[in-house]
Amino acid sequence: HMGDEVAGGTPVERAAARLHEARRLDHDIADVDAALRQAEDSLRLNPRVREGLLHRVVLRTGLDTLEICTVVLRVLARTFTDLTKEREPEPLFSPQTGPLVQQLLCEISDAVVSYAVLVTTDVSVSAESAESRLAAELRQAAATRDKLAQLLLEEVQRDASQWQLHGAVLTEVNRILDEMDIEHRSKRLLEELDLHTRAQRERKSRLTRLGDRLGAPVKLRRNREEAVRRSL
Repeated sequence: HMGDEVAGGTPVERAAARLHEARRLDHDIADVDAALRQAEDSLRLNPRVREGLLHRVVLRTGLDTLEICTVVLRVLARTFTDLTKEREPEPLFSPQTGPLVQQLLCEISDAVVSYAVLVTTDVSVSAESAESRLAAELRQAAATRDKLAQLLLEEVQRDASQWQLHGAVLTEVNRILDEMDIEHRSKRLLEELDLHTRAQRERKSRLTRLGDRLGAPVKLRRNREEAVRRSL
């Protein structure tokens, strides 16, 4: 929606409305987080469940990434609102850069959808397809970002009055693309799996030590009973 509006003149009221919409996404994140925590607690309390760790970690790290993207989107909406106030009644961007900003935001939108599909897909074949699609969309968005950065640089060299806001747009776009990066996602998954593995080892170690302590008095009693039998 933000992409569809940047190419033309955006009233301050509409830009502010988009900012409020971005803020309301926090409620969706909180709802999903609560549902995921409830599911995680149920699985943790069920000793029969041995599988599904990877999928649970994928969901959790995926939600964390989308939460960061939501925060950055809110900042981007704030930047657009400030830019609208600075440029009104002129459009947010020039006729040259406006369509490119629109294209970039639409490409990022497609990538966010593909990321969500990727982290919620449980079948390996479907997941590989979703990952390939996401990688292609991120490459396309990065190429569009580079073109936009060059155009904005040329405009700033002619008129530096809004260079801070234009630079903020690029920074926020970069943050979203970096968060959804395939290599970044793989690193996060490995880190989380490593944490879970170490936690399981520590828990088993504690249970083993507890078992040893509980077993020591029993062993001592048995030794005493055996000694008594031998003395008889």
